[in-house]
Amino acid sequence: MTRKATEDERKGMEWWNGLDEVTRRVWLEKVGTGRVADAWDAYKRTVGSNLHVLPKNADHETEELREILASKMEKIRAAQPTEADIQELKKEIAYLLDIAEGGSGQSEHVKNFLLAWWNAAECGGFDLTGLWAVDLEIAESMHRVFRIIANFRHYPDSPKLGFGERFEALAKERLASRQ
Repeated sequence: MTRKATEDERKGMEWWNGLDEVTRRVWLEKVGTGRVADAWDAYKRTVGSNLHVLPKNADHETEELREILASKMEKIRAAQPTEADIQELKKEIAYLLDIAEGGSGQSEHVKNFLLAWWNAAECGGFDLTGLWAVDLEIAESMHRVFRIIANFRHYPDSPKLGFGERFEALAKERLASRQ
């Protein structure tokens, strides 16, 4: 028994069939799954509500689509952290690590925050109500870290940050306490 394709699936097939091989490869590499449906979903996220702008044939994309994608790419580039942002991030992480490694009552909340970035699946997530349990200065520092890492897209052990050893020690302590 076969089912009829949904409207979204039909649009996705139309989009895919309108792409040249190179563009298809780019979209599949971008999603990393090799599934056309995943590439279609990524495309829809990229163009947002502008889905009426689809390539009409395999020869070229419309000018309007190029403008939409160029605008989105410009926004992505503008959101990338500057060197000053990265230096601020390092300062904030060091400050939060000092608290997490200390023995205060706020240490656990800061550890939860930092380890959620490091490896939430193994070390646990961060309950946002944990912000209520820390001093305002600490909460503001957490906010600054969160704001920067939203676009920085590196883990704390990346060469740009270099906090691997300290985060690894926190993670080992956390995992040992759960056994």
